[in-house]
Amino acid sequence: MGKKGKHPPESNEALDAVEAVIRTAKRKKNFFEANVIPLKGDSKRERRRKSVFDLMLLVVVASAVVLVWYSVLDPMNAKKDYEALMRMRQTEATTLAPEEQPTTPLGEVVPMEPVTEKPTVVHQSAEKFLARNKDYKFWLSAPGGNINYPVVQYTDNDYYLHKNFDRKPSRYGNPFLDYRSKTDPVSTNLIIYGHNMKDGTIFAGLKNYRQRDVVARYPIITLEWPGGNTSQYKIFSVLVVNGKAKDDNGHIFAVNTPDFPDAKSFEGYIRQLEERTYTKTGVDVQYGDKLIALQTCVYDFEDEFLYVVGRMVRPGESIKVDPAGVKANPNPRLPQIMYTKRGAKNPFVGAEQWSPPSR
Repeated sequence: MGKKGKHPPESNEALDAVEAVIRTAKRKKNFFEANVIPLKGDSKRERRRKSVFDLMLLVVVASAVVLVWYSVLDPMNAKKDYEALMRMRQTEATTLAPEEQPTTPLGEVVPMEPVTEKPTVVHQSAEKFLARNKDYKFWLSAPGGNINYPVVQYTDNDYYLHKNFDRKPSRYGNPFLDYRSKTDPVSTNLIIYGHNMKDGTIFAGLKNYRQRDVVARYPIITLEWPGGNTSQYKIFSVLVVNGKAKDDNGHIFAVNTPDFPDAKSFEGYIRQLEERTYTKTGVDVQYGDKLIALQTCVYDFEDEFLYVVGRMVRPGESIKVDPAGVKANPNPRLPQIMYTKRGAKNPFVGAEQWSPPSR
């Protein structure tokens, strides 16, 4: 036992804890000390509380960063990338004659003016695009949908869903050609996919073609190929299809079919397009014609897809489409789910179905 009035010496750790409590008690804790930063002298319960708070704070900050990227940074970068591509394209472009329709800037409302037959304008910047991305295939223009983009192709249909033209991550992606569609020789059907973005970019404007007036005024889709050749297509079908068989009595109409083994298969496919179209244009389609199909998502129901399909202008054929001959289809064939949602009877139950040719 020590002398009377003396106590055993305290350990350094205990003394440090006591001093920390005394120092902390001398002043009021700020927000971070009270809620975020573990301090000496905190009880186990207090440390657990701060750990939970820190985790919640981390989630809030991460969510804010993601929100800023989605709503501000990614759209801003997508716009900058697109403008850079347009500058590259226009640097060596043939000067437009005064009467030509100017390129519609990103986000601008498409002016509704009558379409007239005009000389082809060929842009000579394909080499630059190929040098920048070897996956570049052609430039796509669809004025009625405010679509004016380079189209790429990869070995699958996933890569460019979330990659821009420079192969950098972007939820805008880049319009891309179905990996099964060939360009040399050209497949019967060139299928091109693009996102339906809320800010009206990429393929969002494809929805415009559900209006008869838009098809009547802008009936032509144009491809500009490397080397200067141009292909033009007359729109003849605008339709929606389901991506899940359960939404149309167990059937999916495979619009995205690139090739057909014979006339019977091709003609059955065309009958489906003509039966399902919102607008009848009077454009005839025959076995041996080349097609183009632009696809994007729409959201009347889950996994709904909108297609705009055109037939290539034949050699010597005028690109004019008589606006008076473009009529709204009073009864387009729709997926069963759309009739069900409207409480309407499906008049096409039991009608002819078409399936893609087996490989």
